[in-house]
Order: sequence, then C-alpha cells, then structure tokens
Amino acid sequence: RAKAAAAYFPALHYLSVGLEQLDAASWQEHYLLTLALHLEAAEAAYLSADFVRMEQLLATVLAQAQTLLDTVKAYEIKIQAYIARNQLPEAVATALPVLNWLGLSLPAKPNTLHVLRGLLETRLALRGARPAQLLDLPLMRDPIKLATMRVLNKVISATYLTEPLLFALVILKQVALSVKHGNTAESAKAYALYGVILYDVNHQIKTSDQFAELALRLLDRLDAREARAQAFMGVYLFLKPWKEPLRTTVQPLLDGYQSGLATGDTEFAAYLIGA
Repeated sequence: RAKAAAAYFPALHYLSVGLEQLDAASWQEHYLLTLALHLEAAEAAYLSADFVRMEQLLATVLAQAQTLLDTVKAYEIKIQAYIARNQLPEAVATALPVLNWLGLSLPAKPNTLHVLRGLLETRLALRGARPAQLLDLPLMRDPIKLATMRVLNKVISATYLTEPLLFALVILKQVALSVKHGNTAESAKAYALYGVILYDVNHQIKTSDQFAELALRLLDRLDAREARAQAFMGVYLFLKPWKEPLRTTVQPLLDGYQSGLATGDTEFAAYLIGA
C-alpha cells in the first residue's frame, strides 16, 4: 500500500497549491469550486496516508457545506480512512448516521430476523425477474439514492469483518435500491455479492452465477472502471470458483488489482493481490 500511496503525493501537492490561491471569500463567491477542491485534496491526503491534513480539510468542508448532500463525500472519505487504519467499528459508526440522514435506517446490531425480512423485501422487489433482465434497468438518477448507494458501498468491507448480518443487510438494500431506482456503478458489486448471499443461504449455484454474469456485463455497459476491483472480488473470489477451475480466476483478480490502483481503490486492490 505504501507504494500505491506514494503515487498520490503529487496530486496532494498540486491541490494544496490550488487551495492556497483561494481567498477568504471563496466559499461565498466560488462555492462549488472551493468545495470540490477541498474534497479532492482531502481524498488525495487520505490516499497519501496524510490523515492529519485530511481531517483538517474535511473539518473545513463540514463547517462550510450548504447542504447535506455536499457533506456526503466528506463522510465517505472519513469511512475509507477509518478502514485504512483498521478502525472498522468507527467506519460503521460513521456510516450509519449518514445513511439515516439520507432516509435509510439500518440497525447497528441486526439479528437473523432483520436479514430474513431483508431477503423477503429484496425478493419482492425483484418480482421474479431473471438476473439478466436487471441489466436493462434505467440508470439511477435520484441524488439521494446515489449518495446512499455510495455510502453503503464504502462500508461493505467494514461490516463484513465486524457485523456479518449488517453486511448482508447492506447488500440487500443496495440490490433493492437498484431494482427500484435504477442501476449505478455500485450496483455491479451489489449484484455479485447478492449472488454470494444466495449461495450461502441455500447453495443456489446457478442463480448465483447468473448474478455474477450480470455484475460483469453491467460493469462493461457502464464502463465503470472505478467499480471493477470490488465487483471482481465478489465474482472471481467468491462465485466463479464454484463453477470454473481456479486457474481461470487468477488473471481477472490481477486485472482487478491493477484497476483498483488506477482508480484509487487501494483497499480492494490490496484484498485482490492478497487473494
């Protein structure tokens, strides 16, 4: 990860130089530009493991942001930074209130009944549709739903490692949101991991593989390079080995690793190269 982080030092430098050119009135006179620069610099600081600088920039964003949606990206970066520092409970604790603000309430300590209800709600949302049919869903447009999908996506690994039942709920909610409101890049990973859940629940290998294929086709249709590392992990690490020889998964895992590095998804790049 240190080598990957070093690649983001120049970006942090140039963004910091850009921020220095802003005057005291920039938040009032050039709000969107100032917000974007602060968020980009904060993300570059996170990717460079400069967490002190990251926190300073995010504190400014949270103090100056005019709407809830303008703060969501700041919390996404906070979640990623907690995960990078192996502070997984803190990542989950950061995500849940944000999701609640966005209109999605999830229990911090779900039980089996919560998951069973989530499975039923997801099946009802699918209404018997075949996985391949979901490829033709419209694109998600609602900014609140898009933000919800991103926050759910950011916290997936933390829930997987700390609260497996919450992890299942996160995936089920993403699938249900995609079916009801349209596909987005995060949907590809959600479909793949929904296939994993179906296999874990009752060994539906055929249906699970259909969701894996749906995830791959959706990545291609959306040209969603930023989602490849995460979706490839679900497809080639957890699903394809049930139907294909392990040797056929090696190159896709390496491709996912390279994609993660190229798009700043260093977390899942690390998972893939470790696999």
